[in-house]
Amino acid sequence: MTALNPNAVFTGVYDGAAYVGDINLAPPVSGLSDDLGAFGYTNLGYLSNENPPELTLPGEAESTAVRAWQGARVIRVIRTPNEEQPTWDITLIQQDAAVLRLAFGTDVTELGPGEVRYVINGNVEREHFRFVMDVIAGTGVARYYAPNAVVVTVGALVFDNSGEPLGYPVTISCDYSPEIGGQIAVWQRTLTAADLTAINPIGPGDLADLPSSPLTQADLPGINLAQDAVPDADGVFTPDAAVRDYATAEAIDDAAIEEAAQELVDAAKRGNRRR
Repeated sequence: MTALNPNAVFTGVYDGAAYVGDINLAPPVSGLSDDLGAFGYTNLGYLSNENPPELTLPGEAESTAVRAWQGARVIRVIRTPNEEQPTWDITLIQQDAAVLRLAFGTDVTELGPGEVRYVINGNVEREHFRFVMDVIAGTGVARYYAPNAVVVTVGALVFDNSGEPLGYPVTISCDYSPEIGGQIAVWQRTLTAADLTAINPIGPGDLADLPSSPLTQADLPGINLAQDAVPDADGVFTPDAAVRDYATAEAIDDAAIEEAAQELVDAAKRGNRRR
């Protein structure tokens, strides 16, 4: 039986980073301890929270039942594997050359500080690349590595007066790679009480600036730990005040809904008794 471990329940307070690298980069990613910057990967910067990163997995396989004439019994089921590939949907909102190269699959010429030139050509054949998504969720971290990725869709660019940042929505297909024997390799780790002690909000790649932290730059380079986290005497993770207040508000709302539902049930019972 699996032991109950609240630290293994990943919360919805997410952070992390998306990286791209040339298809010929070596060595390949081999775990959480790999320093992607040193490997030649480029951090794509800020991603939209209005359209958060989403990993879509292929649907179920198609099945065909083979029936015998005798009683129309099913004597065999032929299953055809789904040929779809997993896809990442992300919206890039940081305006720099790496983002534009990924979004439009074109060369970007940097003309000066903050100034670039590029040509949009919707007929260009997209090149494959290596894609990495680092995710941190409360007490857990994960690295998703797709060594044979390609952009298959670029969404509309919306120029409105809503105050929202201009974003580049892209869908990245994670194609099969013989390097890993699949489409995506995942390394996932539940942080321990020792990991969580004395960690404060920091930026991507800043773990080396925390000499008092049990985590070192070699442990999780490039991953952004997004919230304060201090375990109690029993080693149970406690989120920071903002997360705790949100959770309390959610609990209050749930309690109010349950109370209203119970009142309706009681009223229905009283009505039945009158009949």
